[in-house]
Amino acid sequence: MSRARRVPSRPRVAAVLLCCTATFLCCFALPAYADEYHVHTSEQLRAALLQAGRNGEDDTVYLAGGTYEGGFNCDELDGYSLVIRGEPGTTARDVILHGGDRTSVLRLAGPLEGEMRMEGVTLQHGSSGIHGGGLYIEVWGDADLKVEVRNSVLRFNQAGKRGGGLAAKTQGGNSSIDLLLVNTVIYGNQARWSGGGVEVTSSEAGENNFTRATMVNCTVTDNLADAESAGFEQGGGIRVKAYQGTGGSSSLIMYNSIVYGNHLGNGTAQDLHVDQNGHGVTQVTAYHSDIGDVTGIPTLYTPVDVIDASPSFYAPLSHDYHLRAGSPCIDAGTASVPTPPGLPVSDFDGDARVIGVAPDIGADEARPPVFLFLPLCWRNQS
Repeated sequence: MSRARRVPSRPRVAAVLLCCTATFLCCFALPAYADEYHVHTSEQLRAALLQAGRNGEDDTVYLAGGTYEGGFNCDELDGYSLVIRGEPGTTARDVILHGGDRTSVLRLAGPLEGEMRMEGVTLQHGSSGIHGGGLYIEVWGDADLKVEVRNSVLRFNQAGKRGGGLAAKTQGGNSSIDLLLVNTVIYGNQARWSGGGVEVTSSEAGENNFTRATMVNCTVTDNLADAESAGFEQGGGIRVKAYQGTGGSSSLIMYNSIVYGNHLGNGTAQDLHVDQNGHGVTQVTAYHSDIGDVTGIPTLYTPVDVIDASPSFYAPLSHDYHLRAGSPCIDAGTASVPTPPGLPVSDFDGDARVIGVAPDIGADEARPPVFLFLPLCWRNQS
């Protein structure tokens, strides 16, 4: 692992101005330090995450292309930002964190303060006995955590209870999670209880907890909630629920996203489940999205210009979720995504986000078909 420390430059002060140095430092804060880590192995990644959580600096961990085996924990954040991303020139196809079907792939749990961003990474084959097989986020102890996931993939993960691909949960009182997902594909995950793809919950224990999620141009498909006991299986694709507490809430806002083709263990299609319990407050709003079967409490879900139609993926059996020509998701999105985060400038593949008259729905922005017109002299020749 190579580690490069960026040292902020300091102005050269002429001798005649030395007497002003103290005044200058009192009036202007010096730039913050930041660390960069460039890793190539699982052991290097674990060491980088441990150091980044304790050094009191903004950190970026760059991952070289390859597969990183085993679970990875961010149990400490020091109130600064942590970015986990592939090296420049790589994509989520190149950088894979593999849970080995025995642990959550990436785990953030504790009284965590700060920000974590993951970009261009695949989390796969994680397995948790409780929640969050791929990405597990749990905050307690009056802490506030921001998590951002961009241009990434969560696939083939499983959880013994909730959130096969991703689980975000606040508990313990007065804690909050702000979760943002952009251009991210979540497929082939399974939970034994609820939220086969994604689970968003708050205040399961404690009160005044807030879990707020936003999805922009994401695709959530082919996930499964398969309970051993009837009644526990809810939200094959996504489940959002606030539990007891005096003022806690769970919310999800979606823009230009596909939540379609997800199921329960008995084969019933169920893409989104919205519920609340006790004093908890749940709210889900979707704008210009393609969302299939919705269950739970209808008044907690507000669709705005939402369609319910097969997205017409290119080859779903081969997990190719690009849009076919003629898909109802093409040009059916909206550019009016409030900033932040705003509409992404590119799609999952790096193509321009708006190719037609409007953004497409989902992580893919479909390219127009290319027609080859041969010269006249080439026609009708054997």
